[in-house]
Amino acid sequence: MKKYCIKRIPFFLLVLLCCLLTACQKSSVEQRGIYITRAQVNPFVGLSVDNMGGSLAVTASASAVVDQDLNVTFRVNPALVDSYNAQHGTDFKALPSQLIKLSATQAVIRKGSSVSEAIQVEISPLGGAVEVGTQYLVPIEVASLSSTNFPILESSKVLYAQIQQVLVNPALDLSRAGGVSFAIPDPISNLKAFTVEMRVRVTNGPFRNNMTLFAAYPDEIYSRFGDVVISPDQLQVKYKGVQPASRTRFSVNQWYHIAYVFDGQANSFRIYVNGVEDAATTAPPGSSFNLNQMSFGANGNPIQVQELRFWTQARTGIQLLNNMCAVNPQSDGLYGYWKFDAGQGSTIADVTGHGHTGTVSGTPQWVTGIRCPE
Repeated sequence: MKKYCIKRIPFFLLVLLCCLLTACQKSSVEQRGIYITRAQVNPFVGLSVDNMGGSLAVTASASAVVDQDLNVTFRVNPALVDSYNAQHGTDFKALPSQLIKLSATQAVIRKGSSVSEAIQVEISPLGGAVEVGTQYLVPIEVASLSSTNFPILESSKVLYAQIQQVLVNPALDLSRAGGVSFAIPDPISNLKAFTVEMRVRVTNGPFRNNMTLFAAYPDEIYSRFGDVVISPDQLQVKYKGVQPASRTRFSVNQWYHIAYVFDGQANSFRIYVNGVEDAATTAPPGSSFNLNQMSFGANGNPIQVQELRFWTQARTGIQLLNNMCAVNPQSDGLYGYWKFDAGQGSTIADVTGHGHTGTVSGTPQWVTGIRCPE
């Protein structure tokens, strides 16, 4: 009779086997998980609200087809705004509850399906219930399920809807003007960080070299479309002997939010287009700026402008992305803020109250009905 020798399994293999079994069990549980459909791809979404209000369709999904009808309960949970801010370094506020309505609080994932019917998150016209320039967030979460056989996936149970108030304002057209010069009653000394933001559109093509945008002196900060070393439809910023340029090639008759950020502490310079980082370079070490002149535009270039801002701090990408259409005029570090929304005249107010009033040379023209976001 043949004898078989059964060797003892090494301890580390037993541990590995247990880990594999645990992983399989966890995977099986996750397959039964329920989550907000859009939140699994990106838990942050924009919700545009105009004078008619706005709405957002929300569904729940299961990681696998369910074998029974499953009721999913949704709720708006404003308490999550503070935790979101703490985690991401943002300063959102919860949208006032009277402006929010759910078309239903429950949706059903039907047996044999993996996606629920949609509910609508309905936002009333904002009117005077919110502060222009303040950013609002509406957290929608899966609150409960009708069966304990399915767990709620914590990583995707909340969808954060950022309220994007559609603003409709005039803009200044500089095609017949020489530019705008700003009063500087409080010159800046030894500035080691700054951010420039602007919303601009070139109205007539083609682009040509040296289409002046924002400029400051005597320590030059000069931005323009075009130069002999780049294409006319690229952005260039001159400062401290360097001339970084955008990767983006801009188009005629399209509004863009453009920002560039100098951070002396990090020795970095970054260009953003529509809130997304476009180019990054190393800044000359030890750079600082003394400024007593600021201006925008020159030479009758066909450029329209809204929302010009100068900050004495390096803004983050998230801050830029979340505040393209407006910011609170009393924001920390906001040195000058020119909305270009008067619709008439040659005077451009600095809405910070710091007195950096702009004066348009030549013949200003105004256009109306400019939407942000478009």
